[in-house]
Amino acid sequence: SYLFWGSMPDDALFQAAAQNALDTPQQRITQASRLLAAARSRQQVGNFVGQWLLKTNPYFLPAKDSSVYPAYTDAVRMAMSQELINFFNFVAFDSTQGFRELYAADYVLANKTLADFYNISGVMDNNFVKAPVTDGSRHGVLTLGAVLARYANSNESHPFKRGRFFCERVLCHDLPEPANMGVVQAPDPDPNMTTRERFVFHSNSGTSCFSCHQYLDGPGFNFENYDGSGQFRLTENGSLIDAAGILRGLETYTPSEQQPVSNLSQLSNIVADSPTAARCLGKQYYRYATGRRETTADSCALNSYLDTYEASGYNLQTLLLSIVNTPNFTLRRAQ
Repeated sequence: SYLFWGSMPDDALFQAAAQNALDTPQQRITQASRLLAAARSRQQVGNFVGQWLLKTNPYFLPAKDSSVYPAYTDAVRMAMSQELINFFNFVAFDSTQGFRELYAADYVLANKTLADFYNISGVMDNNFVKAPVTDGSRHGVLTLGAVLARYANSNESHPFKRGRFFCERVLCHDLPEPANMGVVQAPDPDPNMTTRERFVFHSNSGTSCFSCHQYLDGPGFNFENYDGSGQFRLTENGSLIDAAGILRGLETYTPSEQQPVSNLSQLSNIVADSPTAARCLGKQYYRYATGRRETTADSCALNSYLDTYEASGYNLQTLLLSIVNTPNFTLRRAQ
């Protein structure tokens, strides 16, 4: 009940517990399905999405320098947060229920405020509606405004923050902390250079950093068609954006596995078909439900849960529901 509703059980669940009607896997799935079907579960699912993609409450988006991003208003920030929640819930409950759609969607769920910010026409009021994207500028999770704004600075995009987000939150490849205590200082702005040109020079200035940068630079630069507020762009400082990069270690987390990627749209389609990315989502939900990172003691329970999710064709409702049958969800070690 606290997982799906964020509150105490209702009478029906109390009664099921009193009658020992939560003892079998099917009984637990039946009750979990009932809770998840209620409209109140959508906000709890949204809380998970915030923790997964933003590492925080979905409504905690950063402020921006209004002189650089005047269109990034409080109303836009609120709409981005709601879009984050609405998008995942739409895929999971109202559309295909498939993992692939999370990254391959050719539409947004936006109100007029957000649609105008995205430069998408046809949205008339403050209701969030499904709006098609015909120019390829929005492509599911990786192009959500909340994600793009979260992993950027107040006055510029930040390829390294976005690359690290991609490695750790999308692929579950844990990068070691950088030598400067996890605070990556952006190179000083230069109106004569693009962000990529500045960050490439910064990345190449220290060979000791290459062990991480070989993984995060490529996908990080794939995000460069989006500025620090999440708006799509083709040019920066009068120069065409170069959003190409080398994706290394997608499935194996080894540098020998690599492929060129031209932009974020292509990267999104690659991730949509990635077993590693699909299972990473399951791992992220497992962490959310248990309230901690997994240890070696979790390996059997976690792998069983991920195998069930994989066998469903990476169905998102299976992801959300089957967690209730993992041993460490139903059993507690004696003290």
